[in-house]
Amino acid sequence: MARPKSLIPFLLILFISCSSGDKANNEKAQSDLQLTDTIQTIKSTAQSDEEFKKDWITFVNAVLAGDLKTLKGLSSGCIYCTDCVTNSHKEDSLFSDFQNKNPDTWYARLNSEFYYISIDKFLREDLTIVFDSISKSRMLNDSKIRFHNDEANKDLYAKKCIVSGMDLRNVKILEMFVKVVDPSSETEGMDKAFAFIQTKQGYKFCGYSTIP
Repeated sequence: MARPKSLIPFLLILFISCSSGDKANNEKAQSDLQLTDTIQTIKSTAQSDEEFKKDWITFVNAVLAGDLKTLKGLSSGCIYCTDCVTNSHKEDSLFSDFQNKNPDTWYARLNSEFYYISIDKFLREDLTIVFDSISKSRMLNDSKIRFHNDEANKDLYAKKCIVSGMDLRNVKILEMFVKVVDPSSETEGMDKAFAFIQTKQGYKFCGYSTIP
């Protein structure tokens, strides 16, 4: 009976070795899967960014040419624009009056209603203010622009005049930051942020803000 007992340590070592091998193979397979998923994500993001860059150039060229018809076609039905409510003396005065007369409701209406400007009104009243000479001169300057994926603020664009029936969860909101004031010892600088929503017809202009 001594012979069978001597096999126990050997069998135990063999079992541990096989288990370790299976674990290593499983970890490698999982690692390979994660790497593949990451590569696919990077490729998908890169392709999307390339599409965005092309649409951005088309948009900028329309701005530089003052082509309102093309700009309207490259935009959503309304623009989320935090600056457009008070970016002229007249608008600032009218909004101040509205605040005074509606102390309990002005803020809610500002966020739910007034920040959403129809594209026709934007082109008519805000285009030349937003796209001033400095902005135009830098919108195609690679050293003054940068891309940003605005995933965190998708809810801002959940309006029928922007998404028009699209599932907002499955589309991207990408922004182009344009440096219009360079940082210095006296200022941190300023960017203009132009937001675009992904559609079947390409990326469409849907938002504008300034940072800071």
